[in-house]
Amino acid sequence: MSSGTAKCFSKKFLELRCSRTFVICTVAIAVFVDMFLYSLIIPILPTLLTDRAQVTASKVQVALAGLLAAYNVAIVICAPISGYFADKWSNRKMPLLGGLFALAGATVLFTLSKNLGLLYLARILQGASASIVWVVGLALLVDATSSEGIGSAMGWVSLGLSLGDTCGPFISGVVYERAGHYTAFSVAFAVITVDIILRCLLLEPQSQHVSTPKEVQPGQDSAPQSIESYVLEGRSGRIAEGMPQLMDSQSGLENQQEKDVPPGSFNIFKLLRYPDMLCSLWCIFMITVVLTGLEAVIPLHIELTFGWSSQGAGLIFVSLAIPIFLSPLIGMLSDRFGSRPLSAAGLLLATVFGPLLALIRSFSVGRVVALVLFLAVIGLGISLVMTPEMAVISIFADSKAKEKPNEFGPGGATAQCCALTTIATATAGSVGPLITGAIQSTSGWTATSIAVGAFGALGLVPVLLKAAYDRNFSQPKAEDTATSSAEAKDIDTTRATMLGSKRGRNA
Repeated sequence: MSSGTAKCFSKKFLELRCSRTFVICTVAIAVFVDMFLYSLIIPILPTLLTDRAQVTASKVQVALAGLLAAYNVAIVICAPISGYFADKWSNRKMPLLGGLFALAGATVLFTLSKNLGLLYLARILQGASASIVWVVGLALLVDATSSEGIGSAMGWVSLGLSLGDTCGPFISGVVYERAGHYTAFSVAFAVITVDIILRCLLLEPQSQHVSTPKEVQPGQDSAPQSIESYVLEGRSGRIAEGMPQLMDSQSGLENQQEKDVPPGSFNIFKLLRYPDMLCSLWCIFMITVVLTGLEAVIPLHIELTFGWSSQGAGLIFVSLAIPIFLSPLIGMLSDRFGSRPLSAAGLLLATVFGPLLALIRSFSVGRVVALVLFLAVIGLGISLVMTPEMAVISIFADSKAKEKPNEFGPGGATAQCCALTTIATATAGSVGPLITGAIQSTSGWTATSIAVGAFGALGLVPVLLKAAYDRNFSQPKAEDTATSSAEAKDIDTTRATMLGSKRGRNA
């Protein structure tokens, strides 16, 4: 009895390890750990530079900018490489584990290093690990999730991102101040340990996007189950009998196409030829510019305008991140209604409420409440764009492969689609602070607020143009309409014939 119970438990545990729920949890926690460790370093990095790396106070700002640039450059370089090999190899778990060990190595360097060069190396390793987590992790998520549920799954990933980005600075600031350097980094290693356990337990499920032909079971009638399928299959049979040479030539062409596209092809430039892909990437890029641009200027503006400390500025800035906790709900809405209506709404919110930030020019309780409200609405707009568009890009290659089976080769291009998302966010993460910081220093807060709204408007333009194009030019082709009419006529004729035969037999 105990042996049977053990076998039953082992089977259930095995099913859990390769289940969709476990994959989503593992990827979401991997993203959480990545963002947690990234943001954990930010509040204590100035102290690391001055106290341990012996960087002079006049050069701290330059070193901080250089470390941020090193992180983003590592992501941009490593993301397409990670996507290429993830599509080429059938195993996604091992690269995911490799990225985690790179992250652990970066954390060790941050903990022990007393040299600026080692801090740069740690930041580069952290960027490389982030590229692997985002590219391979999201590709694994697509493998385990049907296209109808990818938005909901991506919502949980976005939630992990938000939690990591919010908890990291708060925990590191409190622990570092009260317990010291090594205690703060012990929290990082505890989180990494949990992530290692989950990634080791993970079993890769079979892709939900690979369709296999249905087999006819013994004793099952292989005939069509309806008049409509009978007519359509009969038409296919007549075409096959009448034009065997054409079918042979088409088969040969498909085989030649499959030979021309090797497994694991570098498809990133091919993906960029599609307007839908460019539109989604542009939306993600511009909304990330909005987010990172505000992150660069809001804290200092609050300190100067309200006279608050950096801690108070950080707490009010959390209002921008709170709406991201709605990401799972937004993902479900994306699965039901599509991504573009939500993206348009999110970009519109950023366009409208960005310039309203210019009203916050002096301290009062009403202005504090208004600032919290404006930032919360902009944060909601960011979530409405990021979650649906990330889902669209993640399954883009699979949707195109259904139209053109050999478009991206047998290995597909799912991971390389995720790599493009990672490149867009990393690039925007560097561009946003540079632009808003420059505008703030040269033209002031009003111009910066208007620029934030302009970023949202720039993201909204291609969405509206694409919607107008689809409405005006994506009409059914005349030959498709004629074919449908012919099929309907054949169905009606066959139905009348069968009914007439039945009446004759009854008479």
